[in-house]
Amino acid sequence: MLHRSQGTDGICLRTLADSVDREGARIRDFQERFAEKALKEHGFDPVSCLPQAALPSEYVRPAVQDMPEEKVAKAIERCNATRTGQERVDAARLPGRLEDPAETAYISIDDIGVTRQKESRKPGSGRETKYVENTVVHVAHGSGRYILAGVGMEGMFRLLIAFLLSNGLMKGRNLVFFTDGASNIRSSLERLFPYRPYTVILDWY
Repeated sequence: MLHRSQGTDGICLRTLADSVDREGARIRDFQERFAEKALKEHGFDPVSCLPQAALPSEYVRPAVQDMPEEKVAKAIERCNATRTGQERVDAARLPGRLEDPAETAYISIDDIGVTRQKESRKPGSGRETKYVENTVVHVAHGSGRYILAGVGMEGMFRLLIAFLLSNGLMKGRNLVFFTDGASNIRSSLERLFPYRPYTVILDWY
């Protein structure tokens, strides 16, 4: 794996970078094939990610129960017991509907920007800051935790829908998205989920 530069004993780091690039390309190709296959198998268009025909009612109107009131009361009681010196949680001020976590897929999605580095820079040239945006999606359901990551919001939403379909999380489940309110995330949700309800919880932090 280690290529030595001609005429020297040094190791060519470009070889290592190329190896990582090839592995990343193989992962990306697998994700794309998986997404296309999963979308087609569930009757979704592999390009638009929208259903190609009318969906069963459990997709369109999930018949999921809200959290039982006694369970909510116990959770509030446990929470307030730890809030010494803080404002207590008041059940009357909670939102009108609280989804049952056992029947809900929680999805956090955001772009993570890292500084793009050049392989080399000419002496005396100014520093030009550019960023590479990676989209990271965290899916939680029950005791399961899943991380999806890749380049580009559009491609990651496509992979997310394929993942939800393949794991039965679109059928008869609440979908709750945690986002920072970015316009590209909001517009993607509106475009990709017009046929079913979902909840967005804004988390600027």
